[in-house]
Amino acid sequence: MDLRYLFLRAEGRIGRKSFVFGAIALALLAVGAALVVIAVPLMIGSSLLPGLGAQFWLATGLAMNVVLFAMLAYPAYCLAVKRRHDRNSRGIDLLGYMALGLVLLIAVTLVANTAPFASAQLPPALMGPSIGLFVGFQAYSIYMMFVLGVLKGTDGPNKYGPAPLTSAKAAAT
Repeated sequence: MDLRYLFLRAEGRIGRKSFVFGAIALALLAVGAALVVIAVPLMIGSSLLPGLGAQFWLATGLAMNVVLFAMLAYPAYCLAVKRRHDRNSRGIDLLGYMALGLVLLIAVTLVANTAPFASAQLPPALMGPSIGLFVGFQAYSIYMMFVLGVLKGTDGPNKYGPAPLTSAKAAAT
């Protein structure tokens, strides 16, 4: 499997197996990196500069997660859009989905930077829409994982290229 094609090119099609492999690889990378960017500042930073406090280091770690998101956004987009292409879809909805994910991540980072987590509260007028936005994002995440990872792609060639399973078999012979 060509990893550069899988993660760095947005054209063409991939099958479910390639998508699941790529999604697991990106998820493991993201979780590992997120643990590092949150745990390292909390453990090392708070002992080196105790005057700043754990809240500062947690906020720093969350801000670094925004950077991590930006670094992994393009590979994730390339992976998912090729799978959308296999289902004969442009995949423009992925951009909205990723933008909403970034907005939610930035919102969490801003809350962490402005108040201690234990007492961080949104104004009551924003609580309902915030919960609705978060729940909607999670529901759409489940829908996208079902569409991308479970549903079969278009049989035969479509406007995005040949079927990935057919082209893989042809390349093997």
